Amino acid sequence: MKKYILFWLLVVSMIACTSDDTGEELFVCKDLISTSRSLQLQEDGQGMELAIKANCYWIVSSPASWVTITPSQGVGDGHIIVTAEKNPRTTERSCELIIKAGNAPAQVVVVTQSKASEEEKKEPGFDDNRPPS
Repeated sequence: MKKYILFWLLVVSMIACTSDDTGEELFVCKDLISTSRSLQLQEDGQGMELAIKANCYWIVSSPASWVTITPSQGVGDGHIIVTAEKNPRTTERSCELIIKAGNAPAQVVVVTQSKASEEEKKEPGFDDNRPPS
């Protein structure tokens, strides 16, 4: 009886690892490519396009609240638009986008946004030389 069970387990495991006519294993996502490893956004918050090549479902995430990714997921090859809110700081800021797809190694894209110019930081009627009230 044990030999009979082992035989069927072996048959089932072989069937589960069959391949399609192209010789590739079924349901395995191995390909994920982003067209860039970095994006440089202007301080005004304009968006940039990033192409993603994948042979399966993919998802893009970012921990930064000032970055919007549209769409944030897809299937197969696609494009996303990465948009940033206007940078109010006088320093540049950056974050990492993480692109994941099945078994493929995750891709990291660094997004850097330029700092706000000093002219943009000044409000109308503001005088740096005036003493605080």
